[in-house]
This record gives sequence, structure tokens and C-alpha cells, in this order.
Amino acid sequence: MRRQKDLSYTPYIRDLPLYSGQNKPSRYLTEYSLLSYTSELVHLSITTTMSALFLRAAWVNSPTLVLNPRTFDDRILRLLGVMVVLHISSRTTMTPSSLRILSSNVRGFRTNVGELTHAALKNKADIVVAVETFLNDSCVTTCDKIPGYTHWVRRDRTAGQGGGIALCHREGLQLQLLPVTVPEEMEMLLFRLLLADRTAVLLCPLYRPQWQQGAPLSFLTDQLDTIMATHSCQNTIIVGDLNQHLVNRAYTELITVHGLTNHVTFSTHARGASLDPVLTDLPADSVQCYQLDKVGSSDHNAVLCEVGLNPACEEGSQRTIWLWEKANWRGLRAELASTNWESTFTDDMNHNVATLTSLIISAQARHVPHRAYRVDPRDQPWFGYRCRQAADAKYKTWTRLKRRPSRRHKAQHRAACKNMARVATWARQRWELSLRRKHASNQTDPKQWWSLVKQRQGTVTQERIPPLKTASGNLAVANQDKAELLAAHFSGRMTTVEPDSQPPQLTRLCDVTLDHLQLSEAAVTKLLRSTDTRKAPGPDKAPHTHLPPMPTNQHLASCMEGGSGHSCTQKKG
Repeated sequence: MRRQKDLSYTPYIRDLPLYSGQNKPSRYLTEYSLLSYTSELVHLSITTTMSALFLRAAWVNSPTLVLNPRTFDDRILRLLGVMVVLHISSRTTMTPSSLRILSSNVRGFRTNVGELTHAALKNKADIVVAVETFLNDSCVTTCDKIPGYTHWVRRDRTAGQGGGIALCHREGLQLQLLPVTVPEEMEMLLFRLLLADRTAVLLCPLYRPQWQQGAPLSFLTDQLDTIMATHSCQNTIIVGDLNQHLVNRAYTELITVHGLTNHVTFSTHARGASLDPVLTDLPADSVQCYQLDKVGSSDHNAVLCEVGLNPACEEGSQRTIWLWEKANWRGLRAELASTNWESTFTDDMNHNVATLTSLIISAQARHVPHRAYRVDPRDQPWFGYRCRQAADAKYKTWTRLKRRPSRRHKAQHRAACKNMARVATWARQRWELSLRRKHASNQTDPKQWWSLVKQRQGTVTQERIPPLKTASGNLAVANQDKAELLAAHFSGRMTTVEPDSQPPQLTRLCDVTLDHLQLSEAAVTKLLRSTDTRKAPGPDKAPHTHLPPMPTNQHLASCMEGGSGHSCTQKKG
């Protein structure tokens, strides 16, 4: 006996017009529904075979035939549901690289910061704007930092109570506060957002109280072009609470002069008014706004603006984890001891140091197990190698479930989600235990101890270098490009035109002189044994962990010799 198909578990089908509300499948699939789905298939450019199969099933005997969905082929119905939903969702959702801006009139930051944090994390906002924060100089917001976001940038009201705006953004986003002179009574901030194509967008969070008339809007009308030209911005986004219904003339003048469009078409206030616009000169099809719930006790609805822009983010880096507890120290010592140092080293000290470094790194790669994975700047400090593996496995099962929905793929995705949650919990607990051990340890120096305390409290400020302009007029966005540009700048400042000229004579403070430099195997061994293995590696990327157990002899000591201008002698131990 053939088992009847139960459509209640079929993926995506519940969201189709085939269902008549209430999570129940409609009794029959009518001719009108078939025609509507056929039009969706045409928009999707379905293959001729699929279309013919679907139409043949619809009109088996007559054009007015009514089909029972329980006897309809389940495979065709599932595939049809997936394709139609994907087609409909493709017209209402943005690309994964879109920019999400969450704007809310919180009516009291300290009261509703918890709900605002929940809304930002739930909607995966890149930028969070809060107006009417009611903060002043005596209020500290360092403890209200959203995990994964920067500290709040504030502009409090200087005279009187109420008002104020604040902004934070996801870590790694290239958002720079512009040093623009704004009248003191105006509650306005100006930011420059760098995009992946090296263009920039001007972001302006603004709150215009009702008693301020149209002064803020008139200021933007007069100064917006100058600000954009000065800071090389191509487009503008203005968010916040403008109360524009009270200053229609100034508002109309602003959007007319600069070609701005308000993309908020729904009410944002409890009384039905729309007071929180999103003004931008971007194409209309690249901006979508959504009405969210009220944030805490506020009487304003939050607004989520999704813009089809690809913001520039800090690039990921390749990280290598060396498993020193599993290292083959005996093999490492044997390889270094069997090296022919006499033929390796020359009279050039720079050559000897570079050769020794390359030999150590190559031997380390052969005798010390290691793992390499890519680190995202947005990762939490406890997110390590195992978390990355679990996250990749979860993403693979999710893409497999989207591509071919089935019970087996759904079970695999659920198992991967549970494994990800288990690994994340383990990693977080391990990180917290490590922090507690460092806090209680007497071996931690005061500077590192206070850094750990501030990191635990969330009060560490991570100031990032903004994009730098090169000599050719381009922008250096990547960390490597910034470092090379700064190194070249300081090197040029510290380079003399005549390198062979004699340095000026300085006044001698004592009569002690250095006639010669003595190096011995014992001295080199002592330095290697006293190396602090907790220090980070230098530019040569050679860790200090393997230096203390490394064998030493007179050839390693001779590597330290040489250099012009020094009279070096070697004393054997």
C-alpha cells in the first residue's frame, strides 16, 4: 500500500499561495494557481523539459481539471516551491554584501540599550544609530558596548536636557568620523564610509528637535556639496528623527536641491506619523527600508535600512597555530646539530642572520605540527581553529540543504548546528578560564594584567588607522598597504641626503670607550636560555618557543660576529 505524502514537512511549500493561511494545505490546486506558477517559471527561465512536465500534469484531461495536491508528484511540487520562493525572495532581499543601517529613536539610551542591542544583533546591523539618547558628560557608555561593535560615538546636547545622538558600527567597517565644524546647538554627526570599490558615502545621523525650526536642514542644504567635495564622497545617506512635518519648506528644499529621496513609506510613530526618514541620492532599487518593533519604552518604531552597497572591510589574515606540546624536539636538535655551519656562514653578519632565520623556520615547519586557518577581523577573541572548522561544516550543510532539501540534509544541518553550539560553548569557557588564570597568576606583569582587566570589562578602545592617501592619489585601505606607506614615509624622513658624511661631534659625557666586542658560546647560550617564550615573534616570524632548547656551538656564536666599524674577537667557553 502506497503511503500518502504528507506536505506539512515539505520545505518552502507553506509559504506558497497553495496554502490558505493557518499552516494548512488548501484542498485543491486550481487552474488559476497553475497559471500563476507557470508565469513564475517563465520568469525563472526554467528548462523546457520541466515546463512541459508541469503543464502536462496540469492539463491531463481538460483545462478545468482540479488536481489533488496529495496525489500530485511530490518531487515536482517540492522543486516548484523552491524555485518560486527563490524567485520571489530574490526580488525582496538584498545581496549578502549589502549595508544594513539600524536607526531608532530610543527615548533614553540607558533605559533601552538592552533592547537596542538585541535589535542590532538580531537584524545583523552594520551601523546602529540612536537618537534622543538623553545622555550628558556624566554618563559613561563604555559598559554598554555591543559585542562585535565599536564603542559609541556620541554628540550630547550641550544646553538643557534630552536630545543627543550616538552611533556605533561593526568592527572592521571603514567608517571615519569627519572633522566638520557643526554649530554647537545642532545634534548632528558626519561620517565617511569607504566602499570596496574605493568610493565613499557620506553618512549623516541627525536629530532635529521641534523647537529648532529648520536650521539643521538649512545647514545641510548649504554645506552638503562642500562637505562631499572636501572628503571625496559620491553619495549621501541621512538617517534619524527629523520631525520633517513641522518644517516642510526646509525639508522640501533639502531633498530638491540635492536630489534626495525618502525611502520610508510607513509610519514610525505610535500616533501614525512618519518622523524617521532615510534620505539618500542612491538609486531607488538599491535601498529598502523595513519597519521594526519599538525599542523598549520608546514610542518610535526602529527602521532597518538595507542598501545595496559593498562596504570595505578589514581583510582577513592567515594564522598558523604551532602545536609546541607535540613538537619533535629531538629531531629539531639533531637537524640543527648536523648542519654544516662553517659552509653556511660567511663574513657578512646580515647574511648570517638571514640564513640562520630561514634554517630555523624551515626546521620548525618540519618538526613542529601546525594548523593554518583564515582569521576574520569580526571574530570573537575565543573564536579559534575548532570554531572555524565547525562554522565551515555548518555552512556546507546549510548550502547543501538549500540546494537539495531533504530529510537527510536537514538532519545533517541540525547536527552541524548542535556541534557548532557545543564547540562555541567549549571555546568560550576555555577562553574565560585562561583569563582567570592570567588574572590570578603572579607571573603576569602589571601592564598585561590591566590590559586583561580592560578587555574583560569591554573598555578597550581599538583605534584603527583610517584609509591613507598615497602619492598617486589612491587610497591605502589594507593593513599591509598602510604599513608600507607609513614605513616609506618615516624612512624618507630619517634618510640623509649624504649617507657618507661624518656625523657631528657631540660632547662626551664620560671617558669610557668600547674598543672591542667579545662573543662566546656561553654568552650566546645564556641569551637563548633566557628568552621569554611568551613574547610575540618579530618581523622574521620566528617564534621564541624553540630558541631555549636549541643547540648552540661556536658557529652560532660566530653568526653574531661581524659588522663594519667593530673589532670583534671570539672567546671560547
